[in-house]
Amino acid sequence: MEYVALGNTGLEVSIAGLGAGGYSALGLRRGKTEAEAAGLVCDAFDLGVTLFDTAAAYPTESVVGKAVRPFRDQVVLSTKGHAVEGESLRTSRELEEQVYASLRMLETEWIDVYLLHAVAADDYDRVRACALPVLDRLRHAGVIRAIGITEAYDSDPAHAMIRKAASDDAWDVLMAGYNLANQGVRPIVPEGRTFGMIGMCAVRDPDRLRDSVSSSLGDLVDTGEPDELTDLAYRFARSATFIDTVVFGTSDRDHLVANIRSLTLPALGSSLLARLEEDAGAAPQ
Repeated sequence: MEYVALGNTGLEVSIAGLGAGGYSALGLRRGKTEAEAAGLVCDAFDLGVTLFDTAAAYPTESVVGKAVRPFRDQVVLSTKGHAVEGESLRTSRELEEQVYASLRMLETEWIDVYLLHAVAADDYDRVRACALPVLDRLRHAGVIRAIGITEAYDSDPAHAMIRKAASDDAWDVLMAGYNLANQGVRPIVPEGRTFGMIGMCAVRDPDRLRDSVSSSLGDLVDTGEPDELTDLAYRFARSATFIDTVVFGTSDRDHLVANIRSLTLPALGSSLLARLEEDAGAAPQ
């Protein structure tokens, strides 16, 4: 496993991070027990993972918190909370209560990275104005170490919110989707960025990913360079120099091991990377 600085946060993270949401939620959404889900967290730590990402909206905050308790000071805990509920913006008090609720669920004294969850582009300005002062106050109180924001990837494939956040100096960390089929965030992230960058959705649905890429890319996968689309997709995401760490979800140990293996293999060569960038193309701007 390799470890890198998460922007200028002062936090060091593994290049592969374990996400506790998505379709699986560490297997809880597929019939796994909390003990089995916690076992995956411990297995990931044993394999070198030090970034664990969850959210108030997932059923996994308490699982992750309990699992990392024996090695809490060796990991970076990231969690998320919504600033908008329906059409209404949460009040400052509600936002603060939400952070403390996550603190209790995680059974920790501090949250390393607190992210505003799935913020829509149209909500960006009002969310920033209301939520940022609250989170900044909690950071100064030592409750939060770094403040971030995530896009609503499925409903914002052109990364309109990230475009706003990346040009702002308000955030310590951004989380955005980046994969073979949607490379649109690449030209948005400025060179010399100071914020940390977490990549997500590198492989959310391999079948859908295969359907969305060009025929020439399909030929490349079929020839065995590398031999699996999932492996290629993770290595592609990891090869992005503007991303510090890539988070992925899983529900079983074999899948966990395979994903970590893909993310820790050497970066793709420049010629292969150029072909993948050309074939798949960027999302519409």
